[in-house]
Order: sequence, then C-alpha cells, then structure tokens
Amino acid sequence: MMKPITASLTLVGVLIFLAIWKYVALDGATTPLLGAIIASYLIISLRSRHQSQEKKEASIINTTLPVFLLILVAGILIIGNGGILSPLFFVFSFLCFAIAFTLPPQTVFIFTIGIILLFFTDALSEDLTQNMTHFGSLILLTPIAFYFGREFQMRAKRNAEDQETADRIRREAATVLRDNQNMSEDNKVQLADIIHESDELRKID
Repeated sequence: MMKPITASLTLVGVLIFLAIWKYVALDGATTPLLGAIIASYLIISLRSRHQSQEKKEASIINTTLPVFLLILVAGILIIGNGGILSPLFFVFSFLCFAIAFTLPPQTVFIFTIGIILLFFTDALSEDLTQNMTHFGSLILLTPIAFYFGREFQMRAKRNAEDQETADRIRREAATVLRDNQNMSEDNKVQLADIIHESDELRKID
C-alpha cells in the first residue's frame, strides 16, 4: 500500500488540479481529458492482466492509481454539471469509502476537506440549506468510511500475516520431513498433518 505521506500529497495534487480545472473553465477540453483518463485506466488494467498475482499485489500502481483516476473523472464531471448543485455530487460520498478501503484510511479526511474547500464559495452563493446538507452528509460519512476502511485493512494485514506464517510452517515441516527419512512413522504422520493444516489455512485466507 502507498505510504500515508505519499498518498496524501498525491491526493492534494489531484484536488489542486480539480481546483485549477474549475476556475480555468476549459469546457472544450473536458471530453479529450476524460478520454485520456479512461484510456490510462484501460492501459493499466490490460497490463495488470498479464502480471502474476504476486506482482499485482505488490504493485502500488495497480491498486491505488485507479482510485485517483476515478476521483479525477468524478470531479471533472461534477464541476462540468453544476458543481455542488450537480445530481452527481453524491458520488463523492462513495469515493470516501473507495479512498478509505484502498489508500491509507486517514487520507479520507484530506479528501473531504479538499472537496469542501473546492465548492465552498459555490455553496455560499446558491441554495445555502441544500448545499450545507451536501457538506453535512459528506462530513458524517467520512469517519464512518475511515472506521470501516481501517478495519478492512487491519483484517487484510492479519490474513496476510497468517498466510505467511502458514507458508513458513509448511516449508519448515516439509524440509524436516525430507531431510529426516529415518524418523518414526508417528512423527512423519504428525508432520504430514501440519503440512495439511497449513494448506487448509492458506485456502481459508
């Protein structure tokens, strides 16, 4: 997983890009930019299909870059369709969970603060009650997303550690069984049981 400082800086960079896009207002460039982002995502997806499972799990690009691209696409579409009044604004709530589950969970707070700052002036100039409701929903969902994202990642980390332990036990038992052919049948059966149980643990993980 991407380190918290790296993820935070990248997320801030994405939000700054959206702020620049919002105020530069290059309407004619929206479609080409969206096309370029989607093409980038497809290229990454095609490359990941040809990688082994170990490389997929170890690659930060495969696991985190799609989230940043999704934030860009959602932000550009919302900015181009009414901003905070856009019917797509609720997508930011789902992105909170995507960020919390994929990036370091604490970065979801940076995302929420950034979105509020991005649309704050618009919120004051339009229907204030409705806009504050949008912000309130986002603020309420942020700690919930953080909690579930943290629990999900902690569980995934524990599962990875359990699988690593099972793999180590299996290797050691197999080595002992191979190098000690003269041991008693009872010991061989016990080692075989250990190998079998470690295999079952790996399947559960």
